[in-house]
Amino acid sequence: MRAHQRTPRAFTLIELLVVISIIAILIGIAMPSLAAARRRANKLACSANLRSIGQAIQMYRDEFKGVFPKAKYMPDPFVSADADPPLTQVLDHYLSSSTGQDARNAFRCPSDTEVFPLSGSSYMYQTTLSGVTLEAYFPVAMGFVQAPEVVVARDFDGGSFDTTTVGQIIVGPFHGVRNLLFADGHAGNF
Repeated sequence: MRAHQRTPRAFTLIELLVVISIIAILIGIAMPSLAAARRRANKLACSANLRSIGQAIQMYRDEFKGVFPKAKYMPDPFVSADADPPLTQVLDHYLSSSTGQDARNAFRCPSDTEVFPLSGSSYMYQTTLSGVTLEAYFPVAMGFVQAPEVVVARDFDGGSFDTTTVGQIIVGPFHGVRNLLFADGHAGNF
């Protein structure tokens, strides 16, 4: 005698709709956290780029007896009365040799969609350090102000800036806090 064979049971339409709605709810819950994770990852990548720039600046300073690179605050088309080359150009050799890749990648913040396409850099340089040593920058205060407190470069996270091609551009905050590169080479926030 043969045993009774069972036919496989299929999902009903109601069960299928319940599963689809649960998946949709889970996706709806996960999406904001994924966007926040992407913003944090971009901010960390931006900080890593600033650290790479800081290492290149330190290599430059090692080669030139502690003098910071002589460069203007931003590449063209940003308005600058400074005739020095931009930091991107001055540090190109140091970034290419230390990373083994295109130096322009170090000057691109992943969250920057406005400034980098225009100038090739998401970061501005502190031109008061241009061509001087840290001791010359703070001749009296060196006993009180330490290198970690001196800002060398920062990202364009919020502000208005003049250009020679499109006039003034207004850059909104894209990190929530501004990434900074300090004279001792570490990157932090403001």
